[in-house]
Amino acid sequence: MDKMANQYSLRAPRASSSNTSWRGWLALTGAAALLAGCMSGPPPRIEGPGGVPGGKAPATSSAAGRLQPASWTEIGGWSQDDVRAAWPALLASCQALKKRADWNRVCAVGLMVDAGDLVAMRTYFETNFLPYRV
Repeated sequence: MDKMANQYSLRAPRASSSNTSWRGWLALTGAAALLAGCMSGPPPRIEGPGGVPGGKAPATSSAAGRLQPASWTEIGGWSQDDVRAAWPALLASCQALKKRADWNRVCAVGLMVDAGDLVAMRTYFETNFLPYRV
């Protein structure tokens, strides 16, 4: 009986097996192409802070549009904004950014600013960052 079972094996013919393998590779390649299409390009490189109060930076272009340098007085609502809301996010970001040479000084100065002094916080932003109009 065992001889008979071996004679009538249920294995698929070779052409059918390779067809299944081909479909698997096609599905894998299609999935990879689909995922690659969802990726965006790398973010624009930011060279770092170091603005001058009231100064303007050069215009830059990005995929999202053209950034125009502005002064802090041109940023609508800036003088009324509660900078305390942004302060915890800045300090949290500095935990990683302070390891980069171009952010080291800016983060070190930020840690020395009194978080209860709105004028000092606003002055910090205006001294260490350059505003852009989108």
